[in-house]
Amino acid sequence: MRKRLNFEWKLFLEKKNIIVIFLISAMFFLSFGMIRPSLDTKEDLIAGWKEDLELNPISLDEKQKALESGDEHWIAAIEIAERANDLTRQLIKVLKEEDWSTYYKLEYQRKELLYEIADDKEISPMKEKEPKLYLHLKKLEAQRDYFIKKNLPITENIGNPASNWGTLSNTLSECSNFLVIMLFAILFCDFLTNSFEKSNIYLYSFTRKKKSSIIISKLLIQLSTSVIFSVLCFGLLFTVKGAIYGMGTSKYPIAIGNDVKNFSFISSPELLLRYIPYYFLVLLFLITFFLFLGAYLRKSLVSLGLFLLSYYGFTLIKDFGVMKVISPFIPYNYLDTYGVITQTDFSFSKESFLIGVLYLLVLSVIFYALTVRKMNKLEI
Repeated sequence: MRKRLNFEWKLFLEKKNIIVIFLISAMFFLSFGMIRPSLDTKEDLIAGWKEDLELNPISLDEKQKALESGDEHWIAAIEIAERANDLTRQLIKVLKEEDWSTYYKLEYQRKELLYEIADDKEISPMKEKEPKLYLHLKKLEAQRDYFIKKNLPITENIGNPASNWGTLSNTLSECSNFLVIMLFAILFCDFLTNSFEKSNIYLYSFTRKKKSSIIISKLLIQLSTSVIFSVLCFGLLFTVKGAIYGMGTSKYPIAIGNDVKNFSFISSPELLLRYIPYYFLVLLFLITFFLFLGAYLRKSLVSLGLFLLSYYGFTLIKDFGVMKVISPFIPYNYLDTYGVITQTDFSFSKESFLIGVLYLLVLSVIFYALTVRKMNKLEI
């Protein structure tokens, strides 16, 4: 078995595989090292609050008219607006001082003050037109409230964090996006399906080893390489970024779920502990899937094209019409590790994580068994 693994390892270390690994490394680095642009920079926030003051002035005449009218609701609204404007001026002041802890506490007070008279209708159409964006904004809002309610330490701009733990959710989201999955697919397909090309496949008929051991060796080399590479790359970048931007608070909360009125929260380290094993399960699924395609189609380009076209097509249509009902039963729906864990889509259920684990694990076993069965029937 050791000789077989050494042989498969040498096959894997080809120039084009190294190029793909380099591209995946670049994706990890870019997604981890770059801070996502945000409108919540200090300058933008100050400009926004100043504009709010200009658009909602409370004049003495208006206040006098309200008092003379005797309308209690009007008077109460004027008083609330004045208090809100006072809080806005305080927000501008603490922003200039970059006192983020005080800023978010004041912002929470202001939001609670305006809660009863706030009109949420203007954001409601977004739920129909852009449901993912709507859900994302609701999670950000709930995250800010959670910081204040749980009295968690605020050491940076929550809207545009730079620390390791603060940006972890963005990083993990990028590491499991379509482009990264595509690069892993190219890597796996090139190595795994090449051996099943018509020019090579009949050589397996002469082996004295059990053909299942050949499949196992290919699977182990590809999975172990991917796992070691991902851990080393992630660990290195995590350390470097922590040294540059700081670690931040490990209690940084991540919103879980898609019920906008009832989010649950986990800390960034908890998210990482859930993410890592599921991510490797996704890689295992891709490996066994390409072993299966290679054994039955015997063409690398056909196997890769079939996967990429079907996966890309699924990402385009999964949120439309009948696909909303069907998508939970399609394995492609569970390849986005971050999306499954945090439920970034309304199509995910509370049990999506467990469903994804069982679904991908069972399919991996089935694809492996079918591949071994095909190999055992192989004849010249």
